[in-house]
Amino acid sequence: MKNNIESQKMLIDYYLDAKESFLEKMKSEDDERSNLKFKIAALVIYELTNSAPDWFKYYFLSSIAKIEHQTDTLYENILKVESAFYEVVADYLIKMESEVDYVKKIIAPMTEEEDKKDFWKPIVFDAFLIAGIYFAPSLVPSLKLKNNIKGKQRKIHPRYSNPVASEARRV
Repeated sequence: MKNNIESQKMLIDYYLDAKESFLEKMKSEDDERSNLKFKIAALVIYELTNSAPDWFKYYFLSSIAKIEHQTDTLYENILKVESAFYEVVADYLIKMESEVDYVKKIIAPMTEEEDKKDFWKPIVFDAFLIAGIYFAPSLVPSLKLKNNIKGKQRKIHPRYSNPVASEARRV
């Protein structure tokens, strides 16, 4: 239990510290790029809040912060949920590439997939950071509440609970 509390504190500290440097970075950033980050962050926040299993939010935020997180969830299940989550994010990026003028203009001259990945990496990382900053203040109270109230579960989106359906979509 003490390790769990310590990792929660480390996680919260990570995101609160990151908030300061992120705010400085945003002051000099182009508005269109910032808008992309916030759009992706909104998707991430929505998925973590409404669609993914409860345990995944803390796991995801811990992995972004590179803080080891103990979970009772089987490694195989973690990989399935993580894969489904990243697939949702990737689908959204592909959609943005065809719908957002700013992205279309930047991506158009890129012929290699690696170049596109290099364009998206810092944007997605910052979007994940925004999601972590969003959740950081609420992590401790929600985790305490979760420990006190067991059994009440919200509905999980099928993409996170049925790996077969996820595989079928790829074909």
